[in-house]
Amino acid sequence: MKLLSRLSENLAPYLASREHEVAIGGVPLLARRVAGSGLGSDPTPIPPVEQTSFVCVQFAPIAHQSLFKLGKLYSDEPYPESSIEIIHLEEQPEAIVPAAFDCFHLEVPDAALRAFADAQHRKDPGLLRCRKGEIDTTMRHLAEALLPVLERAPEAFSRPERLFFDQIVCAMLAHLSDRYAAPAARLASERRLAPWQQRLVTERLTDDLRGEPALEDLARLCGLPVLRFAGDFRRTTGLTPARWLRRARIEAAKQMLFRTTLPLKEIAFRCGFADHSHFTRVFSAEVGMIPAAFRRER
Repeated sequence: MKLLSRLSENLAPYLASREHEVAIGGVPLLARRVAGSGLGSDPTPIPPVEQTSFVCVQFAPIAHQSLFKLGKLYSDEPYPESSIEIIHLEEQPEAIVPAAFDCFHLEVPDAALRAFADAQHRKDPGLLRCRKGEIDTTMRHLAEALLPVLERAPEAFSRPERLFFDQIVCAMLAHLSDRYAAPAARLASERRLAPWQQRLVTERLTDDLRGEPALEDLARLCGLPVLRFAGDFRRTTGLTPARWLRRARIEAAKQMLFRTTLPLKEIAFRCGFADHSHFTRVFSAEVGMIPAAFRRER
């Protein structure tokens, strides 16, 4: 069976139907049914970071599932039958699903949602968000209506079947837009670096305190656009990358002042300060005393 998206590669062993595509404004949406006896105790692989909403509707209850977003636990509870979960792939979701599951998935790119809104003369819905454990019998019934079609190969569709499939997906988009629209700024305000991204960046910054890594290089380590990286880093650490690096240099200098007898000029050089006077100025502003006084009080 041909897999239609990179996310599908993670789901391939659990496909309980064929995977179908419908284009909205030239942008493909993907629909599928997945089922299994459980995924074990390890987190699922993080899907590709894309501007796409991942909609999941439960045909049967899940006894227990842990869901992580941006490396942090989001929910750790059962999922009732007919419940819906909407996750944006920029949230880098991971799940631990030890129990049996049977659900319908719909991948909705942001661009497709906007194209649908434009075609229907609707307001741009922004992003889709839902409450934890929210019950949505409308989406459940719409998904069930698609099940017989999902069993067939797309190339075997008759024209009425193709039209039926497209109309049901459009009904889903209308329902999702009406019930779950959220301002785009809301997701941005919640985004953080994943732990692995934060580790890579901080290791890069501290590997050579004398270096001045470009923001573009740090963003590339995380696989993120520069502006997105800068915002996510600040929300994660409370500091800009430049400010974080300055703090790291100060902490390294403190350790050298405590543990060595190196001249202040040498410490300034090793910790990435331009010269002795720059070191003294920055250290005093951050610590409240000059380096020599700090060393005397050790």
